[in-house]
Order: sequence, then structure tokens, then C-alpha cells
Amino acid sequence: MTPPYRNLHRLGLATLCLGSALAWAKATEKADFFVAPTGQDQGPGSRDQPFGSLGRARDAVRQALAKGARRSILVYVRGGTYGVAEPLVFGPEDSGTPGRDVTYAAYPGESPILSGGVSLPPFQARGDGVWTTMIPPNTAPPRALFVNGRRATRARHPNSGFLRVATPSADRRSGFSYRAGDIGRIADSSHLEVVLLHDWSISRKAVAAMDATARTLTFAQPLSNLLDMFQIDRFEPHPRFFLEGAAGFLDAPGEWYADQERVYYAPLPGEDRASAAAIIPVAERLLILRGDPDQGRRVRNLVFRGLTFSHTRWDLPSQGYSGIQATFHIAGTGPTDQATRPVPAAIEVVFGAACRFDGVRIAHTGGSGIWFGRGTTQSGLFDSDISDIAGNGVMIGEDADRWVGNRGVGPSHPATPPPIASPPPARPQGPDEATVLRARLQDLLGRYTERHPDVVAIRHQLAALKDKEPRPAKPPASGRAGTPAAAKGEANGPWWQVAPDQAAAGNRVENNRISAVGQVFYGGIGVWVGLARGTRVAHNLIHHLPYSGVSVGWMWNDTPTPARGNVVERNHIQDAMQILSDGGGIYTLGRQDGTLVRDNLIQGIPSASGRSESNGVFADEGSAQIRFENNALIDIAQSPFRFHRTGSLTVERNLLVVAAGQVPYRYNRADPSQVTLQGNRVVAEHDPFAAGMLRRELATITASVGPQRRPGGLAPVAKPKPKPGKGKGKGK
Repeated sequence: MTPPYRNLHRLGLATLCLGSALAWAKATEKADFFVAPTGQDQGPGSRDQPFGSLGRARDAVRQALAKGARRSILVYVRGGTYGVAEPLVFGPEDSGTPGRDVTYAAYPGESPILSGGVSLPPFQARGDGVWTTMIPPNTAPPRALFVNGRRATRARHPNSGFLRVATPSADRRSGFSYRAGDIGRIADSSHLEVVLLHDWSISRKAVAAMDATARTLTFAQPLSNLLDMFQIDRFEPHPRFFLEGAAGFLDAPGEWYADQERVYYAPLPGEDRASAAAIIPVAERLLILRGDPDQGRRVRNLVFRGLTFSHTRWDLPSQGYSGIQATFHIAGTGPTDQATRPVPAAIEVVFGAACRFDGVRIAHTGGSGIWFGRGTTQSGLFDSDISDIAGNGVMIGEDADRWVGNRGVGPSHPATPPPIASPPPARPQGPDEATVLRARLQDLLGRYTERHPDVVAIRHQLAALKDKEPRPAKPPASGRAGTPAAAKGEANGPWWQVAPDQAAAGNRVENNRISAVGQVFYGGIGVWVGLARGTRVAHNLIHHLPYSGVSVGWMWNDTPTPARGNVVERNHIQDAMQILSDGGGIYTLGRQDGTLVRDNLIQGIPSASGRSESNGVFADEGSAQIRFENNALIDIAQSPFRFHRTGSLTVERNLLVVAAGQVPYRYNRADPSQVTLQGNRVVAEHDPFAAGMLRRELATITASVGPQRRPGGLAPVAKPKPKPGKGKGKGK
């Protein structure tokens, strides 16, 4: 029996109207410059003679600012598609000032698109129902194909669902055997890729060899040896996997395959070959707003309104993708080079201030959607649509890896990205690889609680490195040369400890519709907030996700960090945790003084497909000093709240609808006395006496969460209906 309130989300749900309904833009508004796909960069940029590119308009604005313009500047962008081969970069010299924004806006009633993709030639029939076309010259084989505005499925086996590992390799990292009958002989495995699911992340690895007789599969490079979580059977004895990239897998409508020269596509029923439009992404990023942290010069007061950003590409690292969490992955190239990075975002803001994205659309990415990174303040995403994203939808702040000062090794992901299309910087001179690895292991050890499952493995690795410790260098003859940075009073250490003022602060993610993230990297999250303070995530509709809806914090113990004072409120989070496990509609990590999670509606969380539970709210390791109040958690297949190695928390006045056989609160190695429970209402899911009351109450709650009408802003209309069903089955 379906709970009577399961379909209440259909009442009053809103989507954002992103085209002709740009009511806030007035056709009579005077613009300083115009851009059109048919324009010429040699022209004046007027209404009648527009520029042909946003880069030329940026340069014209830069010239006006350099000449002393002290006013707001508006650039209108006419409808059409603007190809982006290299990202458009804005710096401090392109900035507005407080009260005087520089705005790049869609021309009223039109829809400009910044696309990092290229159109393919018309399809030709191969004769067996498959269509084919050439890949443009000097273009690498694609990792994604979009046909008629839809992400096509990379040819895979099985076509849906997953297979199960039989037994892992002896080292538990370099391959596995599979079950009889699961995989037939593959004629050409040169492009074969295995996707292996861990509890809360995935790995993608090239396949070096397959033995059909022994039923074994060997990776081109093993999973990372840094953490135990990368052992194939760490969480389950027979974890899930599937295969991609073989020509023989092209056997279902909507699938595609590519070799070095051609793309092959099996059309969906009803698709017309003559009119089919196919695009492959080629650009990794589309837009970068980059301040200069070293000089203290921010990129600021830039506004992008009503634009669409689409079609980006991200190629896996040479050693494949080993996901840690939230698309952060091992990016190093060897066993002792364990640098980590998130997948890149189509739009990145570094050291920005008061930069806004209003009514934009971000879609069809090969990485994440938008990232407000290091030192960015008072910026945000509003009234926008984020969908069909390979990684995270929205990112705020940083992880803990960046290092301030010189420890002889570069940061895991640089504070200021390197110039586009430049050769990688030379590795700084410094300690040997054993010392570098030791520093990273000690850094990890400092972040985990003593009971963390990876602590034992890290200690073993540190012990194995003991004999490789370099002998102390003799002090220099001079008292100056060779003096450590710390002795000279310079900051030296993890940024969040020695320079916490560099944290992203005061940013907002409000009134957006975020869906279908993690389409390639299943650990992707709707909105990820790392070590950031004063962030507000409010009134968003976040739905249909493989993993968690909102994640806040990035420290696996209760050590104080810059993550504090964040607010997650009045969001509607629905149908999260559809593939992975050990997460929730809302997920928290680490101590976060003053953080508040309130007035959210979370529904449609299925039973976990992996080892650990999936929950409405999951407070994970180190979560402390967080208040959860007045949230409604309904249609949660397992416990609505779960606590794992947490500190002091307050859970007050929440509505918890509990499924049969479940408990409202699950404590995993957490002290219940540290969790204050006050005034919460617990209702059995199928209680007939509560059904009428819940129907009325939840109708009111539904109307108050998610995107809302803003004065002079975008008016929401009906949100799309979610897929039918109770949402309690296993993920695909």
C-alpha cells in the first residue's frame, strides 16, 4: 500500500521559467554593449552592429573600466549558440564595484547558450539499425554524446542494473573474477572500462586484460593503496559493477559507442535520422572568474543573468578515477603521489566577491556544474536550473588539502588554477617521495577519529615508511639561510589551520532547481558545502540523485574548522540515494558551530543498495554543534535520522514518519547522550489515524519549501512530477 501522502509533492511544486518569462529584464533597458552569434568582433558592439563573442564584449568592458567608467555596465547577449573552445576568463580588471555591477544578461525573451561542444555531421545509416558519423579532425574520441538535447547512454553491459564481483584479486585492488554467464567473450576490449561501486563512491578503471576462460578481469592500474576503502571487497564481499566502452555492448536503443574516428548510435524509437542533432563536448570549463589571492585583488560584482552553460568534457586521469567522496578523487600519478581533487566544474569562481548567477541554466556537463571556491564571498546562484550533471551540482568552499607555505610538494589542487592550455608546472624541489607520502598520511590521520576504519591501515603505512625517514639536516652556518617558514613567522600548514580567513564565506544557493547530478560519477551531490562559513542553502528543489542531496562540512572528527554558521533551510529534497549508500537527503561531516538545518522536506529515500543505511538525515563522523529543527522526513525506507561517531547535536521539533520495522533514530558507534532530542513527532508510516492529519500538514509544508516567487523575479510554474512508486526498491 502506498502511503496516502506519497504524492503530495505534486501539489504546488514549481519549476523555473527560463526563457520568455524573464520578467525582470525590460526590453527598453539601455545596454552598453550587445553580442550576437551573427555579430563581428571588429564592430562597435552596438545594437545594430553587435560583437560576435562574449570575450570581445569583456575586453570592451575592460577598456571602459580602465578609462575610468564609474557606473553599472550592461551587456546584452542575443539568443543563439556561442561555441566555447577555451574557457572565458574574467579577472579583477573586469570587475564592477559595490553598487555598480557589470552584468552580462540574456536579451529579453531570448536564450543564449555557451556551449563547449561541437556538432557532428549528419548521421548515416549503417544498415543494421545503427547510425554513424565522423568525429571532427583533431578531436579525441568522446566520453559523452548528446542527441536531440539528451545525454545518450554509453554502450554498457548489462544494459540496466549491475553485475556482482565473484572474488577480488589477491591484492584486492587490481582486478576480480566474475560469475559464470555474466560476461560473454568481447571481441575488442581495447576501450573497455569497468565501473565499480563502493558504498558511497565509485571507481572507473580501464581494463588491461580479460580472460574469458578463467573469468577474470584485470585493471590497467590498481585502485589506490592509500585507503582501505579502495579494497574491492571493503564494504561487500560481492560489490556491484558494470562495463562500458566495447562495440559489442551497442545493443539497446539510446546507446552509443566511439572508436578513434567514428561515433555509432542506436536511435530511440521515433527519432529521425535526417533531423537528429548530435553534439560531443570538447571544452573542460566554460567560464572562470579568477581573482588574485596573492595580491589581494578580487574579481567582484559580476552578474550573469539568463544564460545557458552546456556541454563540457572531462577525461579521466591516466590512472583512472578512484572516487573518495563527493567526486573528490585520487589525482596523483603514482603510489606515493596521492594528491586529491574534485572533478572540475563548468563554471569556477576563485577569490570572488559579490558575483551572482541569476536565472541561468547549467546542463550536460562532463564534470560538476558550478564551484564557488577559495576565498569567494557574498556570491551565489539564484533562480537557476542545474540538471544532467556528471559530478556535483553546486560546490561552495574547499576541502582540507590545500597547503599554505612550502612543504616541498605542491597543493593537491592549486589555490589559483594554472593558465589554460599551459604545460603543467614543474614539480617543486623538496623532500623525497617517502617524506611526501608520510606528510599526507599524517595529515589524514589528524582528520580522522581514532576509531575510523582507515586509521589502522594508515598507521601500518607510516610504520613501513619509518626506515625511509631522512636524517635531520645540519643547521646552516648562517642564522638566516634555511630558516623554516614557521620560525620566520610565516604561515605554513593546512590552509584551514593557518589561514582560516581564506575560507569561502557568506555565499548563497537559493531558489534553484537541481536534478540529475552524478550522472557519470555517482558520488555527485546536489549542493556540496565544504570548509565554508555563513553559507545559506535555501528554497531549492533537489531531486533524483544517485547519492546525497545536500552535504555540509569536510572533516572526519570534531576538530574546529572554518565550517560554521551555515544554514540549510526550506529545501525540498526528493528521491536522493537512488544508487549509492551511506548518505542521506542531508549529510553532515565534522564540527560546525552555529550550523542550522531547519524546515526542510525530505522524502523518497530508498533502502540502501550497499552495506550501510541510507537516511533522511545522516550526521556522519565528527558532526557536532549542529541543530536540526522542524524538518519533515517522510517515505524514508530506513531510519529517518542516523548518527555515526558524532558529538553534541540538537534534534528538535522534527516530523519523522517511520517505515515498518525501522527505528526513528539509528546510532552507529555514537553516544545517544550526546544527541539532544526535544519535541520530535514520530508517526508510523501506515497509521490510518494519522493519514488525514499528515495529508493536511504536509500540503502546507510542501507549499513552503522549494523555489518561491520573488518580487520582480522569475515566477515558478508546475514542477515536473517524480517517477511513480514508493522509492523503496534497490537503486538501478
